Amino acid sequence: MLHGAAITLTEAHGRLQEDEIGELWAATRQSRGAESVSGGTRSCPICTVAMTSILVSVDADEADDGECADGEDSASVWIDVCEPCQLIWFDRGELEVFPVDVVDAEPSAEEVASIAQVVDGFGAAYAAAVSAREASTFTERAYRFVARNPGLLRALTTVGSLGRE
Repeated sequence: MLHGAAITLTEAHGRLQEDEIGELWAATRQSRGAESVSGGTRSCPICTVAMTSILVSVDADEADDGECADGEDSASVWIDVCEPCQLIWFDRGELEVFPVDVVDAEPSAEEVASIAQVVDGFGAAYAAAVSAREASTFTERAYRFVARNPGLLRALTTVGSLGRE
């Protein structure tokens, strides 16, 4: 006889709809003093700390609450969550209340091109910034090292002038 099921937050993204996960996790992070939260009585099966009970609204769509595409809630369920372990516990029958995640559509060619443009621009800017930082950091460190060691400065001057005479 199954008493419940535990899934990780990562696994939830493959099973539950995004709006319910977002609501659940936002309430979990803001659990102190929130009306939609009660002190849990279930211990986390991983770390044994008391889990937090979060009230989650369930609906058939993936639209966030308040968006124009957000439909009527079909249920509200208290779910136990362990934030440090990122573990979600469903008592018997609770997981079945949640609609299965709708597979996201593949991005269009325009979206892929737009993403590639952003990635390329960011990558080039990042590479330039790292290069500039490394150059200025090394130069600055070398300058300070030589400035603190007058004997090294004389030696470098001597070596630099060899063959110029």
